[in-house]
Amino acid sequence: MTRSTRGDENVSTHRSGAQRLDLIGFDLSGRTRRIASRRAWPMLAAAVLLGLGVTALRVDLIRMRYALADALATESQLLEEQRALTVEMRTLRDPGRLANEAQQLGFAPPERVIALPDRPVRPLQPGTTSDATVLADLGVIRP
Repeated sequence: MTRSTRGDENVSTHRSGAQRLDLIGFDLSGRTRRIASRRAWPMLAAAVLLGLGVTALRVDLIRMRYALADALATESQLLEEQRALTVEMRTLRDPGRLANEAQQLGFAPPERVIALPDRPVRPLQPGTTSDATVLADLGVIRP
């Protein structure tokens, strides 16, 4: 490999005869290389669009996080309301409380209790007796 200096360039020649630019130890501060404006504008536009796209994604992500936080707060509030309503329903259905309220309102215990048989209810077929007849036969109602 031989080294030669032509003007302000350092060029080295390899055994194969190919020349290459040898920049080791060469001062490049004196040269200013300008990027061709035809290549710079599309790259700059692509970088700006990429930045805008990333910003839009970040804003959307933040908006979704706020919406999720609001939904979780609403869910917690609704679950607490459901628990309170369940407690109120069980309190209102308490048999002891109902008996006390009925007594205060002047309700009397029933004089007789009618027990109905545990048989399935069938729809009436043409030519069969009505429900009133069946209930009268059972002694539930008077004919």
